[in-house]
Amino acid sequence: MTTPGQAQAAWPRAGAAAVALAILVAVLGCFAPPVVIGGLLAPPFAVHASLVVGALVAAVWIGVQTGRPRVPGLIGTGLLCLSLVCLHSSESLMTTTFTILEPAGADGCRVVARESAFLMSGDASVGAIGRHGGPVWMTGHYFVDDGGTPIRNGDYQLKWDKDGSASLLVSQAYDFDPIEPELSCR
Repeated sequence: MTTPGQAQAAWPRAGAAAVALAILVAVLGCFAPPVVIGGLLAPPFAVHASLVVGALVAAVWIGVQTGRPRVPGLIGTGLLCLSLVCLHSSESLMTTTFTILEPAGADGCRVVARESAFLMSGDASVGAIGRHGGPVWMTGHYFVDDGGTPIRNGDYQLKWDKDGSASLLVSQAYDFDPIEPELSCR
């Protein structure tokens, strides 16, 4: 059991660390990858929001445990973090879609595509994830004209090789080239 004096001394260090963690998560969360859990795809802004809420709950919990929650500081931190999450979410919701492509590979490997379209341009990235899911690190990229979203429209060919690698051909991509590098869960 801590004495009131020990709790008051612990708050500045623990509280500052929790607040710094919340702000760090709010900033770095803008770069979070999509996460696949089973057959569900959590877009980066959802992962971002979950991490920020967790960090803010930790900051409040530490404040309550030490007996000195600094309400104005927590409110300010919460508003800053909420603003960053809202900016990330609005950009993602307005311009970006995420799709798990079919078919899956023989070993359960799946390909995830991120497409963004704004005005007359579009870009996309793809990555592979194993049967159990996890974060998807995008490795292949392509660009399209006229704000097209060919993956969302089903205008692609995904072929799996015997070695477990996949080749993706997107008809509206510049030069109708296959996406490089080949995608693989290995």
